[in-house]
Amino acid sequence: MAVTVNDTLLGAWKKLIDEFQEKASQNLNVVRQYKQDIEQMKVDILNEINNGQFITDNKCIVISAPKIIIGNVSKDGTLKHGGGEVIIKGSAIGIDGVGQSANITMRAPVIQQLAVDPGIDGKETVVWEGSSKITAQARTVAIDSHTPAKDDAHQGTFLPLAVSEGVTITSETGITLAATKSSTEKESTVNNLMTSLDNEITELTGQGKDIKKKEAEIAQDITLMNGILDREIPLTATRHLTQTNILAIDELNYKLKNLVPQFSQHLLEYAALVSKLAELQRQKACMTTEGTAINNSKANFETETTGTRLVLKSENINILSQDGDNNWRTNKGSGIDIRANDIKLRSMTADANNSPHLTPPKAKARVTIQSRNVSITTADITDQTYDADHELQTAKFPLQGDVTIQSKTINLESVDLEQTASDKKKETALTAGGEINLRANKVKVKTHDHEGKAVGKFSVNSQKISMKATNINNYNAENTLDEQGNLKKPEHLKSKELAKDSEVLLTAESMNIGYKNDKIVSKDISIAADNNLYVGSREHVYVLTEKSGLVIDDNIKLSSNNETTVSGGKVKVNGETTFDSKLTGQDIQGENITANKAVKAPNIGDGIPISIPAPPQKPQKNPSIPTSDL
Repeated sequence: MAVTVNDTLLGAWKKLIDEFQEKASQNLNVVRQYKQDIEQMKVDILNEINNGQFITDNKCIVISAPKIIIGNVSKDGTLKHGGGEVIIKGSAIGIDGVGQSANITMRAPVIQQLAVDPGIDGKETVVWEGSSKITAQARTVAIDSHTPAKDDAHQGTFLPLAVSEGVTITSETGITLAATKSSTEKESTVNNLMTSLDNEITELTGQGKDIKKKEAEIAQDITLMNGILDREIPLTATRHLTQTNILAIDELNYKLKNLVPQFSQHLLEYAALVSKLAELQRQKACMTTEGTAINNSKANFETETTGTRLVLKSENINILSQDGDNNWRTNKGSGIDIRANDIKLRSMTADANNSPHLTPPKAKARVTIQSRNVSITTADITDQTYDADHELQTAKFPLQGDVTIQSKTINLESVDLEQTASDKKKETALTAGGEINLRANKVKVKTHDHEGKAVGKFSVNSQKISMKATNINNYNAENTLDEQGNLKKPEHLKSKELAKDSEVLLTAESMNIGYKNDKIVSKDISIAADNNLYVGSREHVYVLTEKSGLVIDDNIKLSSNNETTVSGGKVKVNGETTFDSKLTGQDIQGENITANKAVKAPNIGDGIPISIPAPPQKPQKNPSIPTSDL
């Protein structure tokens, strides 16, 4: 029976790779076992064809020289034309720059650091649970993303990097620190990667013609080698024939020796192709698992926390909108934007147990918001439209939500100050043009306690106090915006007319208008009404004057269930006066006295009592005090 290639080491190699192709989609342990066997096969092939120089030792190899250059270089260390590839493999790789002035430099247009396991063949990107870690530790760490100017002929060069001790990250384009989990974007990334993997797998699988071509070449090589072996066997049947046909045997061995490298090269290319296909199928299986996990977590993604966090810790933290020359940027698009569903800004301290508390009153801690314009709004934005440059053109801003300010003391002031010492400030004047405006459908000021009882004190003190319920004359609801986006409203508003159905209600158990004690007395009080003026009390109504007397015009009613007293040095009533009950006085004088019913007196000199019936009069009801929602 003739010996064939299939019975030799070459046949075992081909069988091994054929099995690997069949098992390329198996789990990682199976794939790696086949790769281990193939790596040993490569060693056997290299030993068989004497390709390359191999230096090995079971203990240690030391290369020693003042300067060591490794690469595809000439004798002077210059990289040869065509470049070269240097690969260092090991389960533990250390690069030590020893000495105080030692340094390690890596230079390349592209530098990658991937915390993955490349596998024994260097083709894998396996991520182990808890094993992916990149650590950079130094007194000074600098990361710079500078965009140098360049031209087509000379390209560009980086500027020297000036850094201070600590961690410095600089960029002329953008810096993104993201601790986020995604659902939609991650799903899109997985789908895109799956499509890319499918395309690569299809491309490799679609290289069937090339694979078949290599198989045909391998089969052709096997046929040639089998033919050589068939011819060699008769020539070596006996020792005599071997000695007789020594030249023919050498010629056959020479041909066989030339075929082995070609056959081995076909096997190595075949193995590399299958290895790459196995890694792509492994990645596809991982992406399938990733996609399943995303789909299973979609329902809870929007409602449950993702657990991501970004922490900035320092004794002092500054966030500045400045350029590289420390200029404050005020141009359009500059600024600091913080967006979140829940934003907390707190000034905290800690007790002896390091538990957080609000800063105690005597501590020098505060939250300061200082700006030429400060806006706090709960406005939503709807129905917005943008131009080609993504500038907002039209929108609606309905107000929603609430603004709550809680404090022991709340101050709203428009007062200019002056620093007179490190711990003192002095008021200089009320700010020119300063205003505090309250505008809403309802404005309520309450000092009731937790039981609903009115307590406390509400005080307004000003040179001029005006309370009006009037419509505004020529009011314009549409106004332009300033550079900060604030409305440029008119400074002065004039009243046009009383608001329809408007009402002012003042009510209290004790009320003083015009005076509080003998030292604080108003000089003039004017009360005017186009129709009726009601002054009512369940007991007494007193109208007092000390000098000029009381002047009552038009239709004024003073009513009381008990007694109404009008007193003064001189009281004058102009116009028609009606008394619905008895009129009693010491001395009554009148030019014309008319009685509608009767005139009665104990003694009327020459006159005769006259009784004239009069129509019945409806009793005048006391006006009620209007009420309003407080």
